[in-house]
Amino acid sequence: MNPTELKQFINNSYSDDRSKFVNEFQYDEDLSNNKAAVYYNPNSKQSTITHRGTNATLVDWQNNLAMGLGLYDYTNRA
Repeated sequence: MNPTELKQFINNSYSDDRSKFVNEFQYDEDLSNNKAAVYYNPNSKQSTITHRGTNATLVDWQNNLAMGLGLYDYTNRA
């Protein structure tokens, strides 16, 4: 994987409207969710999973604060 592809995978993991293809990799809607994007290349039989980190939204920062306070089990991520 080259740096351009890596950047595309990372950017797509944060997008609400993810690209259906990154070069020859196809987006798998069944295996993906709002925390991870799964792409599969049927030619090379390779797959990639990109886990999204903290998004710069108030909800994510509330979750981070809850984790720091030991209240993570009460968030929507638990």
